[in-house]
Amino acid sequence: MTLWIRGKIAKLNALVVNALGSEHWGQITGETFVGH
Repeated sequence: MTLWIRGKIAKLNALVVNALGSEHWGQITGETFVGH
């Protein structure tokens, strides 16, 4: 990916983490990647 796209994703991830909390976000991403 380009740096611009990576920057956009990083900003979106930061917003979500701030909104939900790091632990909750980790659970969501873990479930998504694992497929549960």
